[in-house]
Amino acid sequence: MTTAWSVEPEWKGETAAILASGPSMTRAQAEAVKGRCRVIAVNNQGIDTESDGEVVPAFAPWADILFAADAKWWRCYHKQALKFAGRKVTVRATLPWPEVYSLVQSIEYASFDPRPTHLVSGGNSGYMAVHLAMHLGAKRILLIGFDMKDGRLRRRHWFGNHPGRLNSRGNYNGWNRAFEKLAKVLPDMGVEVINCTPDSALRCFRRSSLEDALSGA
Repeated sequence: MTTAWSVEPEWKGETAAILASGPSMTRAQAEAVKGRCRVIAVNNQGIDTESDGEVVPAFAPWADILFAADAKWWRCYHKQALKFAGRKVTVRATLPWPEVYSLVQSIEYASFDPRPTHLVSGGNSGYMAVHLAMHLGAKRILLIGFDMKDGRLRRRHWFGNHPGRLNSRGNYNGWNRAFEKLAKVLPDMGVEVINCTPDSALRCFRRSSLEDALSGA
């Protein structure tokens, strides 16, 4: 079983970057945030991935946290994920690895659950990673690789496609609506989310180049 976790505000007042899996995500972007802020690697950002018979090296094996919500993802990639040196986090308590920390997927709150043991799903791991950064105390959260576009595109992720059944079509409209709900509560919480993903379909957060956001602009 995974290890139940109650999140402490270890990153109080800091900036955190969330590295997601959109096709615009690049190694240069990951390297740009290294050592300049806290980093949560979502899904394959933190692990080596085999795609089309070739191994694609991880963009951010040095990230502070590897977060993945999907139990199928963990079963598919657990050998790589368990090698990740930082904290490994999910919302699937029944997974059989005690070195993975688990939170509870909340069904009681529409946008943010203040309990440090819970995460609102928003339907995707990127949303939950933002929620996790807020629990950790981050006050500026940078979104990278959040293309949030129609899953009919041939390449859904920077590394290609997942194997087999992991390639379910994303509910991008629903995910965008969840982020819109979250955006409404952020000002009262003193948290700023900045979208640093070029040409992102996610419109509810202020946009910025990654370098400007890292510089505090």
